[in-house]
Amino acid sequence: MDKQIQLPFECTELKSDSPFLIEDSLISTGDMIGLLLCTEGSIEANIDTRKYSITKGNIFFYTPSFFVHILHKSDNFCGIAIRVDYDFVLPAINRVLSIREQLLFKGNPCISLNERQFETVESLMTSLISRIELENKSTISMQRKTLMRELIISMGTTL
Repeated sequence: MDKQIQLPFECTELKSDSPFLIEDSLISTGDMIGLLLCTEGSIEANIDTRKYSITKGNIFFYTPSFFVHILHKSDNFCGIAIRVDYDFVLPAINRVLSIREQLLFKGNPCISLNERQFETVESLMTSLISRIELENKSTISMQRKTLMRELIISMGTTL
């Protein structure tokens, strides 16, 4: 039996030495939509020809077909990333954001959070990662695995 809970998203803690955060590399977001919360340090990148500096407390939203060129990252960079298949998240986005708001995010994908917002989002993301790791390590019945999968998807959808 496969122990990994199959989810429609990926949630990953990133460190400065993460293999896909190599300076001067070009990354495609493919058909994924997601966000990166910077929890420590900084990263500079050109994203579709615009330069962004993402620092602690910033959250960066990306949409499908972005090309990311990593220019520089600090040695102490840490972050949390969530990647979701666009088709999965599109209904939720359309329920909570108007077309105008969606275009605003596309044009301004980097947002600075205040301290309370940062702590809340970081706590939710850390909790999600912990829950996924816990359930992937546990030996659970198929019924519980199905229930936990739905609860974890609900946590991810909330984010």
